[in-house]
Amino acid sequence: MVNKYELKIGIFVTFNARRRGIITGKFVKRNPKYALLDCGERGMWKVPYSALTITKDTSNYVEAEKIHYVLRKTQETHSLKQLMEEVKIEYESIFDGLMDTLDLQSRFDSVRICWNNQKTYRRAGKYRRLTNEITISISLKEAPKEFVKYIIYHELLHIKIPNHSYIFRHYEEIFKHYDSAKEYINELFSQIRAEKLKL
Repeated sequence: MVNKYELKIGIFVTFNARRRGIITGKFVKRNPKYALLDCGERGMWKVPYSALTITKDTSNYVEAEKIHYVLRKTQETHSLKQLMEEVKIEYESIFDGLMDTLDLQSRFDSVRICWNNQKTYRRAGKYRRLTNEITISISLKEAPKEFVKYIIYHELLHIKIPNHSYIFRHYEEIFKHYDSAKEYINELFSQIRAEKLKL
């Protein structure tokens, strides 16, 4: 167990993630009850201070690949269902804490996802509570998958938090490639809007 005030940004810690074994992460943000950790390829984790041990051994920490945004098409259409499962696994510790009632957990486990049928430049995705369904703008069909995953992550957060409050933004910014994803999508939508204005 560590005292949260001992932790400095960038210090390495370990914790036991049960099924996934011992994980090493880099401390990036302090919250009242949890430390936010960058665990490299194993994603971002929110872990109670009582579960942490400071370490100098970083041998099992693998830096996540840096994503640079480029407005280019990919060679294949993404499987949204597969990407959503990847997001759920990568951010498991975040969603475990958020989906804290049986109703929320049920919605989270059974949420459906699909592409919408028109190109948009204002809204990248939408969570519909009534049907428990996420729709993703077809504008992103050929975008790099990490940026599609950002929109999926954003919409999954809406299962718990319906608005874009301070708390929502706090969780949204946990996404590993938050800044580059926002930049990419804003530029993509600007291009689509410019093309539509020419018509």
